[in-house]
Amino acid sequence: MKTRYRLIRRGIRGGAFYCVDTKTGKRTSLGTADEDAAQQIIEAKNQAQRQLVLKLQIAKAYLAGSDAGITTRTWQHAIEALTNTKQGANQHRWKTAAKDKAFFLLLPQVIIETQGEQLLKVLQMGTVSTNVYLRRLHNFCVDMNWLPWPLIPKRQWPAVRFKDKRGITWEEHSKIVQREKNPERRAFYQLAWHLGASQSDLANLQAEDVDWQARIPGVHPVGNDSSTAFMDEISRTSGGLV
Repeated sequence: MKTRYRLIRRGIRGGAFYCVDTKTGKRTSLGTADEDAAQQIIEAKNQAQRQLVLKLQIAKAYLAGSDAGITTRTWQHAIEALTNTKQGANQHRWKTAAKDKAFFLLLPQVIIETQGEQLLKVLQMGTVSTNVYLRRLHNFCVDMNWLPWPLIPKRQWPAVRFKDKRGITWEEHSKIVQREKNPERRAFYQLAWHLGASQSDLANLQAEDVDWQARIPGVHPVGNDSSTAFMDEISRTSGGLV
C-alpha cells in the first residue's frame, strides 16, 4: 500500500518539519523541529490511513456477501436506477437533473467509497435543484441498502432556500407586449395580465367558461367590481381576438 504522508524539513522556516499529503499536495506544519517526534507523527498518520483502508476493505468483503455489486456500484448506476422508476414528466426531470454539472465529479464514484465531504462539495457547486435531487438520490441509496448508513445526517443537510418570487410589473408587461409581433400571443399576454391567471389556467380556459351574456369570465379578476367594463377592456386590448 502506497504511503500517503511523507516528512519534509524546511530550513527557511527555522528547520521546522512539515507533513506532505501526497494525495492532495497539501503541506502542514507539525509544529516541531525534533526529527524523531516528527517521524513518529508521520508514522501515526500513515498507520491511521492504512487502518482506514483496511477497515473499508473488510466492510466491502462482508457486504459483498449479500450484494455482489456493492464494490462497483457508482452514483451513475444509482441515478439511472432511480430514473427508471419514474414515468412521464417526472422521469424527464430526473434525466435533466442527471446532467447537472455539479454531479459530474460524483457520478463516477463508487457509492460505498464516498464520503460526506464529497456530497457537501457537490452541494456547494450546485443550485437549489442540486440540493433537492441529491438529497432524494442519497435517500434512495440508503433505502436500497446501497449505503449502509447516511453520509449526511438528515438534520445536517443544508436547507433548501428558494429565491423570492414576485409578480410582473406593469412596465415589464408593457415591454413584453410591445415586443410581441404575434397577435394571438400578444392577446394571450393581455389576458394573463387582466385576469391575473397563471399561464396554465389561462391556456385551459374555454369559451364556454365565460358567461358571455353577463360578461363574466371563468377566471375572475382580483379587485375588479365591474365585469362589463373589465370584459370591454379585454376586448379592446386584445385587438378584437376575444
